Amino acid sequence: MESINTNSETPKNENEGKKTISSIEVDGIKLETEKYYFEYPKRIQQETGILGYERTIISEENLKGLAKKHIEKSKDIIADVISKLNPKKYSGDKDTLELLSNEERLFNVAYEDVCLRIFIELSEDNYPKKCFTHVMNRYSEKKGNTDKKNEENLEDFKKTGFFIQKIFDIDKQKNYDRSNRDNDSHDNKKVKSNATVFNKETGEKVNEYDFVPFDKITDPKSEYYQGIKEGKYFASTPFAGFNTGVGVFWGLPYFTFYKQPSFGFSMEDGFLNEYLNKALDIYLKELKGINFKGHTNNPSEMYGGAPKDVGINALIRELIFSDESVRKAHFWGIIHGNFYRFSDYFDSNVQEKTNEEFKKEKERLGIKNKKDFEDVPRNAVKEVVKKIEERHNINIYDYISDNYGKDVVDIYKWAGVDDTYSETELALPVFIGLENEIPQLSWGHAKYGHYVNDKGLNFFEFKHADHLPTKEEK
Repeated sequence: MESINTNSETPKNENEGKKTISSIEVDGIKLETEKYYFEYPKRIQQETGILGYERTIISEENLKGLAKKHIEKSKDIIADVISKLNPKKYSGDKDTLELLSNEERLFNVAYEDVCLRIFIELSEDNYPKKCFTHVMNRYSEKKGNTDKKNEENLEDFKKTGFFIQKIFDIDKQKNYDRSNRDNDSHDNKKVKSNATVFNKETGEKVNEYDFVPFDKITDPKSEYYQGIKEGKYFASTPFAGFNTGVGVFWGLPYFTFYKQPSFGFSMEDGFLNEYLNKALDIYLKELKGINFKGHTNNPSEMYGGAPKDVGINALIRELIFSDESVRKAHFWGIIHGNFYRFSDYFDSNVQEKTNEEFKKEKERLGIKNKKDFEDVPRNAVKEVVKKIEERHNINIYDYISDNYGKDVVDIYKWAGVDDTYSETELALPVFIGLENEIPQLSWGHAKYGHYVNDKGLNFFEFKHADHLPTKEEK
């Protein structure tokens, strides 16, 4: 198999790289955009299933101008909100008053809202709402140094392969130091492995522990690295995975998401759905000696915490979220209200709009009372679970965490469908060294992505093959 030159993004034909001037409309205001299309060479397409991407650029000047118009338009509403606050009595009112009274913070909130609206417009309401999202280096910046750190992260990202850079690439990712993190919820300050190494022939774990230290996997002199390169071993994530948020940029409103490269793996993408189902087959048929209920014999190194958030538990939940019937039955994007941060404060029509959407969805689903309201999404989850069990010939209760029962209400809660978006975090499965069966997850396997550079806001929509690459195609 021909190796990929991960630093090369040379246009493949004369139409690539040419600028197209277009526009989008946000809140009745037109913003000029630049569009480019890039297509990867055939060898990369065949190996990864990533065909190329469309890039849309909106200048920083236009973004700031729209944010200022948002604030100007909402001056009377802001004044009305302030007049009704009681900061001495309510801590929430105190926080709101501090935000509304700080010109810089107010502008940042409006700016982020503009970015969110642009993402929704360009993705046809899919990004981030219908995606498993990841913000690169979520905790990596020190306070007051965000811009500089973001520039360093972006430059490093470009140097190490850009969108075809593999996630958990053993040739490029090392045991990164996390000592500079301000908000690190983990006790340790070093990245610990969330991968397990297996013998490719037997499917048994190579190491007695569930995790192998990642500096051992990336060390060219180690047995694990050499075994993967020679085709004797492969690594996977049955107890962990690649962490993602569900339906939002995880952590909002506590950081400026738009400044860091971020990606959305679409729940509606047929390519990702095939990847998840193939991953589940590999977990079930090829991995031996694994307690799939999420327990590990070295829990201190379990990245992601709760068993239901990682490994096969997360994988089944991802398949549930990816089913359109579940999203529609759950009033996807409505039941939790309007997530535009700026509008939460200043749009006097938010509640009216939300109520109207509720009314239409209730009519569509035939919901007439509170029982219907609870039963419709639960029954949708139950039907999807049945489909997963039939497709993979399993009983889901053999794999999900022990602390959940066998009632559909418990499955509904276990799946996380009743959670607020920001509280749901799931880990996508990753495979290293099984390229003939399943591609190693790369950034370009996301459907959408964005970052900010000196040109402004860069939005990407990735194009994928209709199915996973096969051994014959490679």
